[in-house]
Amino acid sequence: MADIYENNDFHHVGDQKQFKAGKTPEPSGHQWCDEDDESDADYENIEHTLEMKETSQTPERRRQDNSEKGTEELKSSTTAAFSIILLYVLLLMVTLGWVGFITVVFIKYSALTEEIQHLRMSHITLKENMSQLSSSLNSSSSQLQAQECIKVCPCDWILFSGSCYYYSKESRNWSRAQEYCVNQASSLAIINNVDELIYLRQKLPSNHWVGLSDRNTEGSWKWVDGRLVDMSDKYWNAGEPNNVKDEDCGELTDRKINDRSCSSDIPWICEKRA
Repeated sequence: MADIYENNDFHHVGDQKQFKAGKTPEPSGHQWCDEDDESDADYENIEHTLEMKETSQTPERRRQDNSEKGTEELKSSTTAAFSIILLYVLLLMVTLGWVGFITVVFIKYSALTEEIQHLRMSHITLKENMSQLSSSLNSSSSQLQAQECIKVCPCDWILFSGSCYYYSKESRNWSRAQEYCVNQASSLAIINNVDELIYLRQKLPSNHWVGLSDRNTEGSWKWVDGRLVDMSDKYWNAGEPNNVKDEDCGELTDRKINDRSCSSDIPWICEKRA
């Protein structure tokens, strides 16, 4: 029965479409009126059939259709809600990831800052310790120097080849210079060899008195200990001694010995045994 309705529906619907589209075939002669009446009747039958099908649907069928529609709507709503939840979860994971990254960076930055501060404090402490150590070394050096002065040569005296030498910082004539040296348990320097001569003249800023003269006997040069002076050019400058203007005392120049007036005020060199 349903097949008959469906076939009739199909044919009537096709005729109806042609009718509405203005494609109804033109009748010829006396058939125009009959075909027109038949078309109207068919159209009425189609409408009646559709109304019967709509009214023939039972309440159960309608409930089933409504249930299916509700199920589809629920599925759509569930899918949309799931998509939104998934999006929020992903957003939350990304946010937590950034928070974790920033936290790690901050922790490392804090640790690095603390390490830098610690290094600065260590540097300051090291400088203070070095300053204290330097002061301690200077103090120890001064004490050792003082002890060395006592054991070998007095302070401001220079040790060379078993003797201590003092270069004066003031000027006097030859006699007063010798007097100063005697008061220091020494005498004006006595040069015994060429090595001593070379060593003493290397430290001379200017000419200095040394311990030789011919004041007692003109031309007879002696050291202050009474020994005769070697008159060779190993010790004397060229043309010396020349006794110009009564030059009876000896001075050491930046080269060798020269005679000079004993009344001149110049620095001097004292010598004593170490």
